[in-house]
Amino acid sequence: MYIGHDFDIKEPNYIVPRTPDIVIWSNKVMFRDLRKLLSFLDSEKKKKFEEEKISARSSEGKVISEISLKDFLQSQDYNTPNFILWGTIQETILEELAYDAYVKAVRIINEILSVLESKSGLNS
Repeated sequence: MYIGHDFDIKEPNYIVPRTPDIVIWSNKVMFRDLRKLLSFLDSEKKKKFEEEKISARSSEGKVISEISLKDFLQSQDYNTPNFILWGTIQETILEELAYDAYVKAVRIINEILSVLESKSGLNS
């Protein structure tokens, strides 16, 4: 998964905005990756995420922009505020996917252990 920033840090520690072509490319990759992440969710969770409002806030906590994920994906606006929204979106979706992966891994391990126990006669 690509993690985009709309700036580069140069030495000695100053911020340089990225060129418009890099910002557009980064936005396209973020949209692509977001769609891929959503494809791993079951349809109910995917719908919940798509309808949920996401917001970008300033350092003072003021809402800069707010939009549903579905509208965000359809907008195809390649701009700087997307980098802020991307941070919010990826965190919540990745957390959900990590939990789903954990649950599936536990089920697989438990099934393997039960098969091994039955083959070795440990349940007898």
